[in-house]
Amino acid sequence: MRLARRASVMALTLLVLCAAVSAQTLRPADDPRNTAPTVGTGGPVGGPTGLFTIYDGSTLRKGEFTFSIAYSNFDRDPGNVDITEVPLSFQIGLSDHLELFFNTDGYRGVKVNSPQNLSSFYLPNTAIFTSRLVTVNAAGVPTFDTRLQSGGAIVLAPINNVVIGPSALFRPVGNQPFVQFPFVGGSAGNFQNGFAGFNPRFTFTLGGPTGNNAGGSNFGAAANFPGIGSIFGSILPGVVLSQRLVPATLTTSAQVVPATFTLAPTYLPDAPFISRLYGESAFSTFTIGAKYRFTGPNNPFGIGLIPFYRFYGDTPDDRSGFNQLQRGASPGSSLGDFGLVMFADGRLSRSVNVSANLGYILNSNPRSELLGDAVLLDRPDELIGGVGIDFPVNEHFQPIIEVKSVQYVGGRTPNAFQNNPVDFLAGVRIFPRRWMGFSAAYRAHMNQQGGRIFNDRGLDDFPRGFVQSQDPHGYIFQFWAGRRNERAPTVVPNNPPTTAVSASPSRVVLAADCPPDQRPVEGCVATGSTVQLAANATDPDGDTLLYTWSTTGGRITGDGANVTWDLSGVQPGTYTASVEVDDGCGCIAFSSTTVTVERCTCEIIPIPPTPQPTPTPVIETPPTPPSPTQFDTYGRIARNDEKARLDNFAIQLQNDPGAQGYIIAYGGRRGPAGEAQTRADFAKNYLVNSRGIDAGRLVTVDGGFREEATTELWLVPSGATPPTASPNVDASEVQTTRPPRRAPRRRGRRDDDE
Repeated sequence: MRLARRASVMALTLLVLCAAVSAQTLRPADDPRNTAPTVGTGGPVGGPTGLFTIYDGSTLRKGEFTFSIAYSNFDRDPGNVDITEVPLSFQIGLSDHLELFFNTDGYRGVKVNSPQNLSSFYLPNTAIFTSRLVTVNAAGVPTFDTRLQSGGAIVLAPINNVVIGPSALFRPVGNQPFVQFPFVGGSAGNFQNGFAGFNPRFTFTLGGPTGNNAGGSNFGAAANFPGIGSIFGSILPGVVLSQRLVPATLTTSAQVVPATFTLAPTYLPDAPFISRLYGESAFSTFTIGAKYRFTGPNNPFGIGLIPFYRFYGDTPDDRSGFNQLQRGASPGSSLGDFGLVMFADGRLSRSVNVSANLGYILNSNPRSELLGDAVLLDRPDELIGGVGIDFPVNEHFQPIIEVKSVQYVGGRTPNAFQNNPVDFLAGVRIFPRRWMGFSAAYRAHMNQQGGRIFNDRGLDDFPRGFVQSQDPHGYIFQFWAGRRNERAPTVVPNNPPTTAVSASPSRVVLAADCPPDQRPVEGCVATGSTVQLAANATDPDGDTLLYTWSTTGGRITGDGANVTWDLSGVQPGTYTASVEVDDGCGCIAFSSTTVTVERCTCEIIPIPPTPQPTPTPVIETPPTPPSPTQFDTYGRIARNDEKARLDNFAIQLQNDPGAQGYIIAYGGRRGPAGEAQTRADFAKNYLVNSRGIDAGRLVTVDGGFREEATTELWLVPSGATPPTASPNVDASEVQTTRPPRRAPRRRGRRDDDE
């Protein structure tokens, strides 16, 4: 480890010597964007120039440097862990393209809210608050022993056992006695669950590391630890989340067995050996690295690489080091980690900048000299990526939005509850001066294991006994100060371009807009509403020119030196079109032209004289008396349809209070006796009782017989002659039938259903 660190320092020293001879380019005076170091934490390391956790395309210039202190709080799974870090960093610019940085954690606090979800709380020197089933009475009521004790786990079978071979074994709650690290040779308990099991007088022993990596490997698989770790390797066991009682049978005794459990361990990659509900540490993680930009310092598109080396002050080589790891100080890998991040950003406009990162961190394994240099855990590598957008509104204010993810990849000890965190950050940076400022941001774990819209296991897809995570919210505060070079002085260009604008045509006549009683004046011809504008610009240096058009009315379409000016919809008058020609080097030329807009006038359409008609003699005629009107007629129809027609008849009678209503009903050639009068009476009764028509205004008439039964509704105005019936079937031809017997009405039935 010492050789690797020395090699890294020598490499960075060479970079410093190579970059020291590079030139220095000052930032433009009109650029409002200022630089600050990243905070990092939760995946990306802090220190390089950038946003909160996303690296942008900028670097410090030669001679510039920054000191930064931050306070970062974020959440991680499994275990519903809340991590607080105080990262300290320093960065220095060596040239236009290269900066070096150093980062360490001045303080780290790890709070575990769901310890039962983490294998590190099931090690032999750790206990959790849990319940052990002690007895079950004759009525089947269980008795529990709830206290701080060793949790139930699935471990690789301990050594000196006479019953089982090297396979997975259920370690009951409260079975493991307290054994100090490095555990080997200590008691593994007797694996009695209170009901059945091994001989309670026989004690198993925690075995030493075995397997291919019992002698140490920086990037290989973990060793096997009998009685301690899982069957997949590593010193971390599988966990038992819930248990159940198997009742006694004729051949077996009652026994407690795991109901929900994992064969693989479950661990937090940031602190895999944490076994404190709240652990504190300081200055345990260190990072050195460089940021190199390939493109020019003032190029709006930046791309480059960030190589870094991360190493740890606490390792499991002794008890004190492992104690720090159980406080959550770090993963404690012996060799350290090697990272490479590619960054790119684009300046979309003066006040919008987009940055993107993609990187890979090769993580080495924690090894312990107390265990013969055995590998305690095969750590996963990290694939990090993210996008950030910042908005330099001015030189003092810079809002920032980020989305960042960490994917755990590569060969590794399986993690039963692995979570690949996705973070969202939104905040602002304030620059009272170019060389110092403040940051504040909100941070959220988007795919927390439980209580979230998104998670790695789906909605409510959690095993029994798994404690879901809550409160995914975090935050960042940062202060930095350092040195920034002066801005480049504004240079007044001495080679501005020249330009002239022409308009064709210079006079526009719009079509007349006449009201209906007017017409355009004869002889006025509209020329159309469009004008072609041309800017004849030249540049002494042959630079590419940018044209920006503006008008006092109308609309410009197209771009470049030749555009179209649409003047439709404007009022008559004189309008100006202006062009600004920029050579890209700060030299700008202006020119303009005017166009007169006229509109054809209107005149009133003359009205021809109207010929006078010959007077017609007036012949007086006697007044015609009003006549009755047949309002409606219908045959045998459904009762509800008949009521609807009578409703319309009632409305007409109400609208004409002076009129009378005549109801003339006819029986059919074949039908019940008295059908005509029955139909007439029903219509009258409905109009009187249901529609409120005065009975004195209604007259019913038995009209005799027709081929089909018919009802006529007549409106008879005041003074009109009432209508008369018009039967067309003689009474002698009618076949009278017996009226159908009416079925008894069911209770609650409405008349409308009849």
